[in-house]
Amino acid sequence: MEVKRKKVDLNKGDTCWILENNSYAVSGTVKNIGGGFYTILLSNGSAVRLKPHRVYATREEAEAQLIRSQGNAVPGSVKNFVALVKNGSFLV
Repeated sequence: MEVKRKKVDLNKGDTCWILENNSYAVSGTVKNIGGGFYTILLSNGSAVRLKPHRVYATREEAEAQLIRSQGNAVPGSVKNFVALVKNGSFLV
């Protein structure tokens, strides 16, 4: 059963979180909103355009989605889980 997420309501300049490579949460800053997409500037200087359902207001919300997707047997999920545990990003 799919868990419905609360609608993300972010504005330009807000800090947000995304799941990079469906492996770990990465913070970014909303630079623009338009055409049904958020333009997110990441800390490494790169930018991505994502639909709202791929953007999270908090790290906890992003990591909760990651845990849900790992439980749904996403390809490589065991490898991703081990990497999360090793780098300390996995919250129990």
